[in-house]
Amino acid sequence: MVGDNQDLYKYKVEFNDVIWIREEPENVRGLKAVIRYGSMKPEKITELNKIKNKYRAKFKNKVRAVTPGQAMVFYSGDE
Repeated sequence: MVGDNQDLYKYKVEFNDVIWIREEPENVRGLKAVIRYGSMKPEKITELNKIKNKYRAKFKNKVRAVTPGQAMVFYSGDE
C-alpha cells in the first residue's frame, strides 16, 4: 500500500499474544507503553477477545508506523 507519512499515524493499536507478568491491569493509569524506541502512556486498554488473547490500546496522541510483528511492552514504574 502506498500513502503519505500522515497515513502511518493511528490512535489505536491492536495486539495479541499478551503475557502479563502479574495480573492484567484494571487501570492503565501510570502504565507506559514502549514500541520500538518511543514510549507513550495509553489512555485505555480493552480486552477484545479473551480466547484469542487480543487487546486494543488507545492513546491520546497518535502512534507512528506500528506494524505486525512488533513488540509492545508495558511498564508500571520499574516493573
